[in-house]
Amino acid sequence: MNRPPRRRALMFLALVAGLSAGNAARAGDKDQKDKDQKDQRDRDGKDERRDERPAPGMRGRVFQLKHQNAVDLVQALRPLSSGAAGAMFQPSEQLNIITVRDFPESLNAIAQALKRLDVPTAPQPDVEVRIRVLLGSPLPKPGQYPPELEAVVKQLSATLQYKSYHLVAGVTQRVRAGAGANGKGQVVLGPPAADESTNGQFHFSIEKISLPLPGTSTTPLVSFKRLKLSLESGPLGEAEVSTGLTLREDERVVVGTGSLKNRAMIVVVSARLLRRP
Repeated sequence: MNRPPRRRALMFLALVAGLSAGNAARAGDKDQKDKDQKDQRDRDGKDERRDERPAPGMRGRVFQLKHQNAVDLVQALRPLSSGAAGAMFQPSEQLNIITVRDFPESLNAIAQALKRLDVPTAPQPDVEVRIRVLLGSPLPKPGQYPPELEAVVKQLSATLQYKSYHLVAGVTQRVRAGAGANGKGQVVLGPPAADESTNGQFHFSIEKISLPLPGTSTTPLVSFKRLKLSLESGPLGEAEVSTGLTLREDERVVVGTGSLKNRAMIVVVSARLLRRP
C-alpha cells in the first residue's frame, strides 16, 4: 500500500531521531563509564597512599592535648618525626589530638616535647605595632623623617636610587596576640615628597599576630600572618604592599616597596610587647 508522501517523511524523521537518541545514549553511557573508571582510579590511588606500608618497627600513637591547640603545635613537633616511608603525623583541630606513626624513639621524643609545650599558657602581652610609610623621591632635597628611622633611610639610600626620603603616614596600633586589626587614614602630600600638593588616603590590615609558644624561643618574636597596606595618592597613582613577616621586638623592618609614578612607597614596621604588670 502506498503511503502519502507526508506520512513517509514523518516516519523517516522519527527513524532518524531514534537513531540519534540511541547514539546520544551510548555516548552518554561511555562518558559515564569513563568517569566511573577515573573515579575508581582516584580512589585506588588514595587507598594506596593511605595504606602505604610502614617500615618495620614503626608504632602508632595518639597524643591528646589538654591545653594547647594541636594544629598550632605542628610546626614545633614535626621536625621530631623520622620522615621515613610510612611515617604519619596528622593533627586534628576538632578532636585536639595528634596521630603519629613512627619509630619508638620518635614517639618518645614527641611525648617528651609535649610535656614542655602542652602546658597552660600565661596571659600573653598585647603588641604595639608601628607602621611608617615613606616616599622615596628623585629630588635631592633634605629628607623629612623622624630620627628613629635614620638607620632605615641609610639602608634604603645604599640599595635604592632615590635621592631623598619623606615620612607621609604613620600608624600606632595596639593588637592582642592571636587577633588582627585594620584601619585607614588621610595623607597630605606636597613638595618635595610629591611634585604638587595633593590629598590621599591609606588602608592597612593586620591578619593575626602571634607570639612564640612557651618554651620554643628565648628571643621575643612577633609574627604577622599577613600585613597589607595600600596607598592612594592622587596624581602619583596607587601602590600596595602585602606580606607575612616575623620580626624581633623593637626591630624596624622594611617589609616592602611599591611604585608610585617616579617615586616609591616604602613600608617600615616595628613591634613592641606591652607586658602586663
